[in-house]
Amino acid sequence: MQRPRYRELGPLLETLRELRRGDAMPITIVAHVATPVAPWGSQRPHRELLAALAGEFADAPLYADISALCSWGKAGYFRRLAQRPVLHHKLLFGSDFPVPPALPRLRGAIRGSTRQLHSTTSWPQQAALAGRLAGYQEIVFQRGAELLPHVDHFANPRVT
Repeated sequence: MQRPRYRELGPLLETLRELRRGDAMPITIVAHVATPVAPWGSQRPHRELLAALAGEFADAPLYADISALCSWGKAGYFRRLAQRPVLHHKLLFGSDFPVPPALPRLRGAIRGSTRQLHSTTSWPQQAALAGRLAGYQEIVFQRGAELLPHVDHFANPRVT
């Protein structure tokens, strides 16, 4: 369950405002696009984040990760954000592995055949393909590597 002290987005946005005024705002990625953990949770942080991404922080390094939106309880958010291409440059797809994508729940968002989707065996690849088939722009799938170019290096260090 989400901890009450982390539910609100306001304190984070206020801190980012202060850092931005001092030209010291770091790249910030909000997990799950600030969606509620449970279906009955408050959607206010999610709405606040979308407003901030489209408005006040449109040109700031504030982003949101959509990978968890492929799960069972978040498919509605997945569909709605796919239909808002104006926000796609502020979104990125990481991976919610090992949580499998809820393919049956995502069907309403997917355009065209799902044959390729079902023939893909890797869960992260299925989720990314579902996003592409739902209409998310390619920037969503490239943004993570652009923002965090050294993540792969640290996750998979080469032994010499």
